[in-house]
Amino acid sequence: MSWQNAALTWALRRWIKPKSLRDQDIATSRALTGRVPFRAKLAPGWRISIAHGAALKGEWIEPAAPDHAARGRCILYLHGGAYVAMSAQTHRCITSRLAARSDARVFALDYRLAPEHPFPAALEDALAAYRALIAAGIPASHIAVAGDSAGG
Repeated sequence: MSWQNAALTWALRRWIKPKSLRDQDIATSRALTGRVPFRAKLAPGWRISIAHGAALKGEWIEPAAPDHAARGRCILYLHGGAYVAMSAQTHRCITSRLAARSDARVFALDYRLAPEHPFPAALEDALAAYRALIAAGIPASHIAVAGDSAGG
């Protein structure tokens, strides 16, 4: 575990999780996670692009070179956060490393969060994103689905 990961884990355990469990205040949890600096260093040759489409809202971690071999493979990443917090941005450390180490493009979905969007909204968003990737020409055999915590 890197020192950055250890520090983030400690901060989450110290301030964010206890606060959200004690107060049951989702807005506070979201504000706390939004203040944590998520500055992932991308591997050389990789870039981040934001997607604002109807089915694909989130961010891509993809090769900067258009002829890179990763163009054919894609990982649909579903972030953790108990379906009430976190985002593609908060998980950039994970998704950027996943892209570089797997040599595949990663799409980190920003699914709708509860309680504003109760179950099955996040599941519907994940399915819509998968279908949008297929509609964009990525064969189903070239898509892997990954996630952590609630997204796993």
